[in-house]
This record gives sequence, C-alpha cells and structure tokens, in this order.
Amino acid sequence: MALSGSFNTSAYSDRYITVSWSATQNIANNTSTVSWTIRGAGGGTSNWYTSGNFEMWANGAQRFFSATRINLYNGTTVASGSFVVAHDTQGNANLNMSMDAGIYYVAQNVHGQASWALNNIPRATKATLNKSSFNLGETMTITLPRASTAFTHDIQSVFNNVTTTIATGVATSTTFVVPAAWANSITTGVQGSANIRVTTKNGSTVVGTAQNTAFTVVVPDTTEYRPTISNISINNHDNAIKTKFNNAFIQTRSQLDITFNATGAYGSTITSRQVIFNNQWLTLVNNIATTELLINHGSQQVELRATDSRKRTVIQNQNINVLEYNLPVVTELYVQRANSDGSPNEEGTYVTVRMNAAITPLNNLNDKLFKLEYKVRSATNWTTVDVTNLATGYNLINATKTIAGFNTDNMYDFRLIVQDYFETTERTTALSTAFAIMDFLADGTSMALGKVAEIPGRLEVGAKLPMHIMSPGTTDTDSGFIRFRRADGTVESFLASGAGGKGLNLHHYDSTTWQGATNFDMDGTVRSKEFVADGGWKSYTPQFIGWSSTSGFTARYTRINNTVYVDYAINGTSNNAYALFSLPIPAKVEDANYNNMNDGSMLSQVIHGSALTRAVGITYVAWHDPYEDPTTGIWYDNWVQIDLLSGVFATSGGKNIYGKFIYEC
Repeated sequence: MALSGSFNTSAYSDRYITVSWSATQNIANNTSTVSWTIRGAGGGTSNWYTSGNFEMWANGAQRFFSATRINLYNGTTVASGSFVVAHDTQGNANLNMSMDAGIYYVAQNVHGQASWALNNIPRATKATLNKSSFNLGETMTITLPRASTAFTHDIQSVFNNVTTTIATGVATSTTFVVPAAWANSITTGVQGSANIRVTTKNGSTVVGTAQNTAFTVVVPDTTEYRPTISNISINNHDNAIKTKFNNAFIQTRSQLDITFNATGAYGSTITSRQVIFNNQWLTLVNNIATTELLINHGSQQVELRATDSRKRTVIQNQNINVLEYNLPVVTELYVQRANSDGSPNEEGTYVTVRMNAAITPLNNLNDKLFKLEYKVRSATNWTTVDVTNLATGYNLINATKTIAGFNTDNMYDFRLIVQDYFETTERTTALSTAFAIMDFLADGTSMALGKVAEIPGRLEVGAKLPMHIMSPGTTDTDSGFIRFRRADGTVESFLASGAGGKGLNLHHYDSTTWQGATNFDMDGTVRSKEFVADGGWKSYTPQFIGWSSTSGFTARYTRINNTVYVDYAINGTSNNAYALFSLPIPAKVEDANYNNMNDGSMLSQVIHGSALTRAVGITYVAWHDPYEDPTTGIWYDNWVQIDLLSGVFATSGGKNIYGKFIYEC
C-alpha cells in the first residue's frame, strides 16, 4: 500500500516522461486526494526536444491533455494537478495511471503506466471489552477506538438470537450491565456466549459494516441464581400424637413427616430433593419423607436439600425440639400393717401404703393415671383405689394411703399401676400376715416362722424374720453350702462360694445336667453368666463376606430367651477393608449395630485392631497372629492386652480372629 509513487514512460532518443504523485486521506469522507506532476526526463539539461500531445489518465478518467508543442528539457514541468479517489466501504482503493506523449514527433510515441493500492482508511469501529467473561448483573466497560472523531456508534447486545440496543451516538466508550434475565436462557449449564455489536456512523451515514466482539456470560453461584426452598412442614407421622400433643415431637414415640417445596431460579428446574436427618438420607414418597422413631431428645436438625438443572444445590436447615420421654416408672411401693391413724402395727387390720412414681409430663399434655390395687393372695379379683389425686403434677412423691379391712390371717398382694398416654407400668409387693414367732396351720401340715401359717405343706418364713445362714469358712471355689432339691430329690440349684472363696456362684441344673451359673462379685455386681440353653451349645457355619478364603472356622452359640451367646475362631485371608460373617440367629433389625445387611443377618468385622467395634456387649475381641500351644493344640491369647490396638495389620492378608460376644435377637 502507498501514499506516493512515480512511473516513467518509454524513451525516445533517451528522452521520456516521469509522472509522480502523492496522496492525502480524509478518514471521515473515506477518500484520498492524489496530487500529480508530469515532468520531462532523460538527456542533458541544456538540450531540448520539441514535444506535444501530452495525455495522462488515472482511474479511468483523463486527468490531463495538451496538444501544444513545447521545448522539453530534462526536468521541465509539463503539468500538475490533483483529483479525489473514493475508497470502498472497507476503506480500500487502487490508483491506476497511464501517460502518453509525442517526443520530437507530433504523434504520440512514448507510453507508460502503473498501479498502486492506496493505504486503507480505517472504517467501522470494533469494540474492546475490559475482560472476556462477565457474571450476570456485572457491569462491563465498552471501549470504542474510532478512526475519526467524526464517527459515532450505535451499540447493541446479541444473546440467544435476540438483539437489544444498549446505546446510540456513543463516541468513545460506554458501560453495560449484563442482564440477570439472560439466565432464563441458560438453564442446563452455568455459562453462554454473547456479542457486543457496534455500528459506526459518520453523521447519519453508516461507516463500514457492524463489528461483533464476543464475550462469555456466566451465571454466578449466588443466592439470586440458586434454587429456593419454601413451605417447609414438619409434623408427627401419627395424627393421633399430633392432635394429642399439639404436634410436639416425643422421644421414642414420634416419627417425622417432612415436606417442602423447591423452586428453580431464572428458568432452572428442580432435578432432585433430599432430606437428611440423624445422618440418614430419606426418600420422599408422594412429597413426604418419613423418619424412623426419634431416639434422641433435645434440639435436632433437619437438613433439606434441592438441586436444580444447573447442578446448583441449596441447603436449608430446620431445627426441631424433641421432648424427652421416659416410660412411667414406679420407684417405690411399700406396704405395712397399721392402725387406723396409719401408725405401724404388725397385727393391725389397716394398711399404710407409701408410693413413689413418675410420668413424663410432655408439656403437661400427657395422660396420667395412678391406680393402687390389692387382693388376698389366693383370690382372683383385685380391689382398685384411684390414687391420682395424691399426685403432685405428674409424680407421686412419698404419697401415702391408709386402707382398712385386712385380715391378720391373710397375706395380700398389692400392685401400683402407672399409666400415661403410651404405656403402662406396674410394680407389685406383698403384705404378710400378722406377726407371730411360730404358727401352725390348723390341719398340721404347715409351719410358719415370723408370720401366720397359710399354705398347706410348706415352711413359711416371714419378711420380719430373715434367715441367717453361715457359709463355710473356705477359700475353695464352688464350695456349696445351700442346695435346693426337687420333690424327686434331684438338685435344682445350689449356692456356692465364689472364686477364692469370695463372692457367690449360683449354679442351675435340670434333673441331671448342669445348665449354667450366675457369678456375683463381693459388691453384688454380676461378674459373668454362663448358660447352656436352647439345646446346649451348637456349632454353625456362617456366610463370609470380605474373605478370600477361610481355612479354618469354629464357632458355637447358645440362646437363652432373646439373648444369643457366640464363641468363634476364624483362620483365613481377608481381601477387604471390612470382613463380615453371618450371625447364627438374626439380630433385632432395629439395632443398627447388627444391621449391616438391613435385615439383622450380618455382623461387621473391622480390620486394624479393635475389631467388632459395631457390636454392643463385646468382650475380648481382636485380630492378631495365632498363638497355639503345639503340645495341646489350645489357643492362647492376650485379648485384654491387644483388643485396643489399632493400625497394626494390613487391610488384607492372612489373619486369625477369635472372640466372644452377645446380642439380642
């Protein structure tokens, strides 16, 4: 491209014509003014040739012609002038020139021509932005580097095929707030593409074509653009409890029904909703999530979550208060023969009853009934006395009642029944006959000490005359000193000294076979229980999970009522961070400690140390290398010393595990 240039014609006798030019440009008018000069050239400066018929053309137009013949020296200016060249809409233009003349001769005998591309004249303005990506609601700065101060600009935004005017007649810059409403077109992601379109004008004339500058639109992760949670409702699942207790939530009695609405923002849709309570993710069925029974009391948190089509999640926590609930309890039921004024008399026909009991108030909405009942030991029907009027609020606190009509020759049963809205609890006791050092039944078949004889064929001892039996002075274990026999003479049970002569061991027998023992320490605590029941000890082969092989397994169990006792030893290889084996009898499903398979069938076994950490009531359980007496084949272990270790063993490989535990079925 050029703004000046020259060319020569062909020569005659070393003489020729030179055409030179230069141009100036008018950006506003999109034109170039070309100034030209025609001169003689070649030969000496003192010699001349008569020349004429000068003719110069430029861009298709004759710019100069002269038939007059002149004396043409080297350097003689023949003519000069100028003309205007219009550029196209993009600012481009070419210059094409030609020259003819007659040197020495009248007829034209020299010729020359040349072409140039003129410098481009800047036209339409392209905007520049202060950055390439903008959040919705953010202000951008639009800068317009115009080519001419005469230029103005009309600015538009283009998004989702919609063009919107931002401003008109702008000189060099403006600002633009990215509309939040654009989010309505970005519903499955978080960003889109847009353009700033600039139309350049010179007055009312459009200069060039509109220019686009692209930028990225981002939906920010702020509250305005997240989904919202509303209409939260938390109610008792049981409508009867809801009505009775004004929708108060009650420990071990209430389940929660949780509902809420969720709405997307700026066109997004809700793709999922979750409820998290007590570390459990609950499924909404018909827009309701129902919890298990509330185990804990006090302030608790319900977490609500909603996720929209932009994958934006909102979390809202709702606190609830759970009222503490305890079963009705009777802590004391004491009866004593008395006089009419309630003063003690072991031969009295009145009875004074002292009672302590409690019911959980539950915002003073709980039901309460305190009912005392009594009957002659041999009778069937009970006499009822409502003692609710003796309560202080929901408690009987050292409440007393004196009642008449108790024959001194009869023994009576008493019971205190405490009932609330949910449960009923009772406690029983007995009232002895009137006191006597020794008494015989009229038929001669019964003798009583400290009471009146009542039952044929028995030796009865009254509560006021406790028996004192001396145990043998021994340090032996299981030295028996009281044996209880059946009518056929077989041993039913016997009481013996404990280990080292300390404490007590109570042994139990069927007609011929030992069935178990309960061992008591000297402070009265139960040291251990050993029972053979449910047919004695039984072997079983469990299902294994998390073991690649088990080369050896021995296990046995026995069941007493709802309690299962298990001894086991496993020699195998684990291939998982958790190794499980099945229980011989399924545990209670509601006990999460044994609920690994959601049906109470599997017990979790954690490698690395303390082992069966999920189980309640476990004693002496651990992973460790085997220690077997090679002479006897007996396994020895140091359970107490090693059961608290952790991080000792790898998560897989050969292991031996053995232990004992109990659970409820």
